[in-house]
Formats: sequence, C-alpha cells, structure tokens
Amino acid sequence: AWALLEPEDGLHVLERPGAGKREKTRRWVVRVRVLPQPVGAVDDPRTVARQEMARPDAQPPEIIRRYREAPSPLVRDSRRGWRTGLLDRVLGGDFDLMG
Repeated sequence: AWALLEPEDGLHVLERPGAGKREKTRRWVVRVRVLPQPVGAVDDPRTVARQEMARPDAQPPEIIRRYREAPSPLVRDSRRGWRTGLLDRVLGGDFDLMG
C-alpha cells in the first residue's frame, strides 16, 4: 500500500465551474498526507495525529493532481506525469491504473 499511496502525498485541487455565468470557477484544495503505520490497528486516532505533527516538512507541499469537471473533464497528475479525461474513473479509485 505504501508504494501505491506515497506518491499521493501533497495537494489535490478540484475545480468546478460556477453555477452561473457571473460566478467564477470554484476550487477546493485538499492536503493529502501519507504516513506509514505499524502492523495492526491503531486504537487511538490521536496516535496518527501525533505522528502527523511530528513529521518534519522539508519543503512546502506541491500540487500533485488537478481535477476539472468542465468544460471538459480532465485530470492532470504532475508527479507521475499523466493526464486523462476519465475523471469519473479516477474519482472512482482507478487512478493507479492511469500511470
């Protein structure tokens, strides 16, 4: 799982057109963090939060992936260097098949 998920660590940006002609494109930016965990369940979610806070950031996060719904669907992955119009498949979890 680590090999698959580690490249997802960074910023993911979803862009959606506004509701009307006057409304600008709306953007949601989400910071994804991938942390290795020991074998077995983590009983206390605060453990993960402490690991997150203790993890040093050497550099500011980069934008890993951009998702756009319109005018035509597009997903651009800057870390792996691919792009696709199959937004529904990527949001459905098939992102690992695109690279």
